[in-house]
Amino acid sequence: MSIDQNTPKMSCKEALTLLDQVSESLTYPVWIPSLKGDVLFKEINTKQQKEILQAIVDSPFYKTKFITTFYKIIKDNFMGEEDPDNFTILDKQLILLKTRSICFSPEYTITTDENVNPKVDLNSLYEKSSQSIFDNEIHVLDCGQDIVISVQLPTIKLEFKLEDELHKDLEIMSVNDTNSLRQTLGELFMGEIAKYIISIQIKDSVIDFASFKSFKEKISILEKLPAKAIQSVIEYIDQQKEIIDEIVTVNLKDRVTNKEVKVKIDIDSTFFNTR
Repeated sequence: MSIDQNTPKMSCKEALTLLDQVSESLTYPVWIPSLKGDVLFKEINTKQQKEILQAIVDSPFYKTKFITTFYKIIKDNFMGEEDPDNFTILDKQLILLKTRSICFSPEYTITTDENVNPKVDLNSLYEKSSQSIFDNEIHVLDCGQDIVISVQLPTIKLEFKLEDELHKDLEIMSVNDTNSLRQTLGELFMGEIAKYIISIQIKDSVIDFASFKSFKEKISILEKLPAKAIQSVIEYIDQQKEIIDEIVTVNLKDRVTNKEVKVKIDIDSTFFNTR
């Protein structure tokens, strides 16, 4: 189609308004397990794609830049009336999977040492994962020693606050830096535990984690608890991580043995790099 040279030229402001209107019409549905329903998202624009790719240079431990970047994209592109801050980190896995498939390509090539065909159909993986049943209930854990801890899948807002408060200013370090490595692994361990805890009851007293303004306050409480009391929380977190990982795990056939091999897709900025 040729361009009519007599057509009035748009100003930059008019062009941006038109593109905003186009963006509002380019949407796709995503199944949100915590809502038990589909919601609509706008497609990612070029500026957002640039921000995702910029997050490739990230900490090997935290993925802070990727987490904070996609939190903002989810907030900006969500088209529903619900509060996206209440989406869980499990909901986010399905959002990321569907977004990669719709906005970039449904075909993905896995990087793996396994002797398999690395091509994955993301549409099929999303359909399988979205049909699974997920648990978003609060779990009450009897940790002994008169300590009861309530836990739940964290929201994307809670995950964002953790990264923004504790990790955003950390420089990307070498894994050969032993002292920094020890500190990083310790912070990662405590931050992950704090992220899942709703409250701690000790005898008749309840410590409400939602009432604390910072993760540093939450971690200071955790550091005073007996290590044995935290073990039940760690087991719960491990169970939830297995469920979340299963969303992005594919069954591929070994080229030699013809047996099925489970391969997990790493969801970070490289997942959205189609070049």
